[in-house]
Amino acid sequence: DAGAEIVGVAVIVDRGAGAAVEAAGLPYRAAYRLADLGLS
Repeated sequence: DAGAEIVGVAVIVDRGAGAAVEAAGLPYRAAYRLADLGLS
């Protein structure tokens, strides 16, 4: 409604949403993956 255009998604920790975001045609960037933090 405000006229903004979403051009991509950036997150601190990728928790698995990357595939869905990229399927919507948007670039997805994550600073860390769960494995980088010792999590699975």
